[in-house]
Amino acid sequence: MRRFNFYLPEELFERMKLLANYYNISITKLMVELLEIGYIGMLDTRKNK
Repeated sequence: MRRFNFYLPEELFERMKLLANYYNISITKLMVELLEIGYIGMLDTRKNK
């Protein structure tokens, strides 16, 4: 398995942590699920326009 690094704004990470706690799943699993559906890419505000 390859390692995949990506950087998130701190506010987005905090929201994801709350969401993972609400659904009682690990933060890593939540990140993988959101990456698979493209949600994190859509919310990434640091992309060049």
